[in-house]
This record gives sequence, C-alpha cells and structure tokens, in this order.
Amino acid sequence: MPNRPNNILLIFAYPAIIAVALGLIIIFLLPPIFEKHKAEIVDHQNIYYNNHILFEDINMDGFSERISISVVNSNFSYVNFYDAKNALSNVWNIHGKVNDKSISFCDFDNNQKKEIYLLSLCNDSLYLNKYIIDNKHQGHAARVFITTIPKHYEQPDYGASKIIHHDMDGDSYKETLFSVYGEYSIFPRKIYCYNWKTDATDATSNSGVIFEDIKAIHSFSENQTFLTGNNATTNYITKNDTIPYADDKAWLMVYDNDMELAFNPVPFKKQGTSIDVLPLKKKGEPYFIVLEKNHFDDKKASLYTYQKNGDTLTSYHHNDNNEKFIHIFKPRQLPENNFYALNDKGEIFEVDERLLPQKKHSIEMDPNSYFYMHNIDNDSYEETIQWMPNKKIMRFYQNSLTNVIEIELPELKSSQLSLTTKKIPGKNLLSVKDFNHWYLIDYHKNKAYFLKYILYVSIFIFIYLIVYAFQKSRIIRSLEKERTISRLKLMTLKNQVDPHFTLNALNAIGLSILKDQKQTSYDNLQRFSQLIRNTLTEADDVTRTLEEELQFVKDYVSIMQMRYIDMFDYHFEFEEDIDMQIKVPKMIIQSFAENAINHGIRPKESRGNLRIAVYNKEKGIEITVEDDGIGRANAALKNTENTGKGTLIITEYLDLFNRFNKEKISYKIQDLFENRKATGTRVIIYIPANYDYEIQ
Repeated sequence: MPNRPNNILLIFAYPAIIAVALGLIIIFLLPPIFEKHKAEIVDHQNIYYNNHILFEDINMDGFSERISISVVNSNFSYVNFYDAKNALSNVWNIHGKVNDKSISFCDFDNNQKKEIYLLSLCNDSLYLNKYIIDNKHQGHAARVFITTIPKHYEQPDYGASKIIHHDMDGDSYKETLFSVYGEYSIFPRKIYCYNWKTDATDATSNSGVIFEDIKAIHSFSENQTFLTGNNATTNYITKNDTIPYADDKAWLMVYDNDMELAFNPVPFKKQGTSIDVLPLKKKGEPYFIVLEKNHFDDKKASLYTYQKNGDTLTSYHHNDNNEKFIHIFKPRQLPENNFYALNDKGEIFEVDERLLPQKKHSIEMDPNSYFYMHNIDNDSYEETIQWMPNKKIMRFYQNSLTNVIEIELPELKSSQLSLTTKKIPGKNLLSVKDFNHWYLIDYHKNKAYFLKYILYVSIFIFIYLIVYAFQKSRIIRSLEKERTISRLKLMTLKNQVDPHFTLNALNAIGLSILKDQKQTSYDNLQRFSQLIRNTLTEADDVTRTLEEELQFVKDYVSIMQMRYIDMFDYHFEFEEDIDMQIKVPKMIIQSFAENAINHGIRPKESRGNLRIAVYNKEKGIEITVEDDGIGRANAALKNTENTGKGTLIITEYLDLFNRFNKEKISYKIQDLFENRKATGTRVIIYIPANYDYEIQ
C-alpha cells in the first residue's frame, strides 16, 4: 500500500515549490505594465527654430498655462499666453531677440502671482525683461538695461545662464541673478544681480571666467548668500592687469551678498580641466563639493570639499581602470551631507561628506548622456532624468535610482533640452523641447502598480491549483493502478488455486493411490505441491521468467492429464537459443493452455493433442498454444463450463502494462479448419525483449 504521509507531502509541498519557481519565471517575463510610474507621449509638434513652448502655473491655481515664445528677428520677439481652454489671453511684445536658456518664473514679491523673466538682446544692448499678469488678466511689462554686448566677426559674442531668484538681502523679496559671458570677448564675464524693489543692478568684477550656470546657497549663521557655478578652461583670455583670473584655468569662485569674492579663488591649472560645483550644507552652514574633470586625461577625476572660507576639508582621487566620475548631483531625498557621483561606466555611488564613495546602482550609459533634476509629479522627491541623444531615449529614475521608466523621443536631435512642467488638475505633464521639436509627456503614477501584488498572488495560486490538481490526479491514478494490480494479483491467485481444480486434482491423486499406483501417485503429488507452492510464493509477483512459466504450465498440464485419463497428449517445443530468463506476465501461457484443455479438447469425442512452442522473433519471442479440439464456435454451442477467467485477467494485465511501453505485448487467436470443419484453435503470443513491467 502507498505511504499516505508521503502522498500528503507530495500533494501539498510539491505544488507549492513548483508554483513559486514557475511564478517567479512568469513574473520576470511579464511586460512592464506594473511599473510604479508610466511615461506616455500625449502631444508632439514640429516648431520653428526660434520658437519656444513653455508651461507654468502663473497664478498658482494648480493649472499650468501654455506660453509660446516666438523670435521674429534680431530686434523683435513676442510671447503669447493661453488660458485653461487654450485660448489666447495675453500678448507680450519684446524688444530684441529672446535668449531661450535664460527664461525663468518666480513670485518675487510673494503675492501668489508668478512673473516671467527673460533676457533679450536688441542690437548690442542686453535687457532683463519681466512680465506679470494681474487678477484682471492685464499684463504689465518691465525692462531693465543690463550691459552692452561686443561682437566677434560681426556677430554678438554673447551667452547667458538660466535666471535664478534668491533673497540676497533678507528683505523677503527675491533678487534676479544670472551670468553673462562672451566666448571670445574679455567683457562681459560677470554674474549680475538685479533688485526689483530698489531698481538697482549689482555685478561681480570682470574675471575672465565663464559661468554657464550659477548656484546659490544661504548661510543661516551669517544670514548671507553665496554664489558659485561650474566653469572650464577655454584659453581665450589671458591674465592681465584688468583680468586677474583668466580662462586658461578652471576656478572655484564663490561670491557673497555684495557680489564680492568670499575667498581667494582656487585654481585648477591643467589645460582641458572643467569643474562641477555642488553647494551643500552641514548643520545649516554651506560648503562646496568640487568635481575636477580633465578631458585630456581619462584616468583622472577628483573630488574636493571646500569650506565657505576656501579651506580644503578633504579630497578623493579616482584612478581605477580608466573609470572617472563625470557628474555629481544631489536629490533632495538624500541625507543632508550626501550626494550622488556617476562614473563613465554608468555606476552610481553615494558619497558622504568624507568623500567615501559607496556603489549603489548601475545604469545604462550613453557617451553623451545629460542629466536633469526635475520634480515632475509635484511630490517630495525630484526625479533624475537622463537624456541619451544617441539612442533618442529619455529615462526617468525615482529617488532610489532603481525604478527606471524610459520613453523614446525619436525627433529630438539636440544634446541639451529645455524642460518645464505643465500642471493640470490630476496630472503633471513634462514639456520637452529642442530646437525644432516639442514633446508633451504624461509622467504619472501607474494605477495598475498596486494590482501587481494581486496578480502575483493570483499567478502563484493559479499555478499551485493546477499543479495541485495534477499531482493529486497523478497520485489518485497511481493508487488506482496499485489497487488494480492488487486485484489482478488476487484474481490470479484465486484462478490458479481454483477450488474445482484443486479438489478434482486431489481426487485424481487419491484414486491413483487406491489403485496402488504408488510412483504415479507420488509424482503427481509432487507436481501438485510444486504448483501450489509456486502459486502461493509468487502471489505478489506479476511476472516470472519464461522458464518458470513453462515449468508451471508443465506441472499444470500433467495434473490435468492425470485428472482426465486418456483424454489428451501434450508436448513442448522451443528453439535451443531461446532466452529462458526473459520476463513474461504470469499465467500468460497457462491461461491459454487451460482454455485449450477445458473448451477445446475436453468436449472432443476422441483423444486430443496440446502443443506449446516457443520461437525467437525479431526483438522478442513468439509463443504458440495450439489444440486440435472442437474449436471456439462449437465450444460456444455446447455451452461448456466457463473457466476462462485467466484469459480475462491476462487481458487486463496487458492493457495496464502496455500503456507504458512503446512495443506492446499482443496475442491473437486463430480458428483452425480442414475442409471447412473446425479442427482446433491456435493462440499466438508476442512478447518484446525489453518490455518494462514498471507502472510509472
């Protein structure tokens, strides 16, 4: 009988293991439909080279108005403002050509209305422009002259950073800050600060250093703001009496509220060097992380920490297998003193104030990748946005830098993009623009994100139930097979020790004893006891060797011959090279021999013959059981006693075992005739040589 605890373990443990294994594979192969966020293109337009599309929540009502900026020529530009229904609401005409990199928005006086700020160049005059829309939807424009721009080969030699806003003097009103530079010209290369409240312009001294961006950080203890920015060597301006800090070096330059240097600038002297400056705070006090990169030395990338007085705190030099840091950035969600450093292999390190990098993640890199920090979905965290211009792919990283969403923007060609956020009720859209193309991207939380857990559990349960049902069915089938085999074994045993056969055999032996046929009686008793012993000792077996089966049949036929005196003769034939150890189903010969005697020979009026022969056949053996009895048709008419149970048992045996074998055991019954008169029956049995009797 099967081991029931083991079956129970198979029914419950095995499906669980399979469900976990298959479930994990299926989950891994699922398409990315359950990411935490999704990015989808909702609009795309080709735009004119000098046109710009922006979105900003000007009246701070939770809805971003569309703003389009068009440059008509070098002396005139205009800005169109659109309401929530995309209808034109205001037009702002601007003298000069708008610098699209400088555009910004700010509520400088904290009146819950944002102004738009931009720089425009009219002839050789650079202006700072401001425009505000009041509650009556009336627009008010202001313009301030900043400086004169020189020319290089009859073209304005002019660049500007993005405008930022910061309260420099502590009066709760934000000043407007930006840098202006000429690539080939000595003047101007300054950071400007304009105070709208006092209508005053302040600027740093001309240094010869190009600040392509500026960064501000506040010191609480001194109630002072410090300004700095990234710069690089260009080697166009050399040091002279008016230019103390030339561009043949990169410089860490930090300015205070009065636009004066907070400490003597720190030079990075090697040609081809650029520095990225990241202002951070420790207990409310600023310090500066500097990433030094050299474009001619791929093995060098160093990090430095400087205090607000210019003293060096610590440094880190990275010289590992030509890897170098190429970008440093600070998401708001990191601890106060920590930041991220990215190397050229796409490995991201979290770095603390001691400049000890700890590897966190790896991302796919494009040699010209650009990174942006942008809070798209208006939560507490900034997304890290990676633009890979070579592959036309934009990637969005969550605060952990592990949940990445990517989207293809095939029409964008520029390496650097302009990004703004469009707010509408229930949505935050990202506006992405280069020179000629504009995309509007819906970046949002995936509503199906939390459904993934239900799906994952459902996958595990579904697979578990299928495997459980299959395993249970398999065990039930196995039990059924075992019960079938047990029943067949019992039927075989009963058939071999049939009460009528046993009593008749004993009576025949007793009769020979009464006739004083001692030797005959002894021999028959020996055969009978051997037959009974074999029957009982092999009761649990379903097979035996051909030799054992033939011996059993000889004993059986001898006893039957003794029982039916002078009724039939028998003889056995087999080839000399027959493999007598081949396994055969138990009773497969005896059952047909029994039928031949009982149904064919016994009803015959004359003496009969039984012949059993064994031959070699290709890939097996062939066994013939032949009698010269009355034939099956006459036997049916005479309604002879039905003792053919053994044949039925053999048929069940073969049906069971044949299911698990490619080569089948088979038998066929032939009726023998002579001059159309039945002359007996022949049974031909075929047994393959490598037959498997295991129930699988």
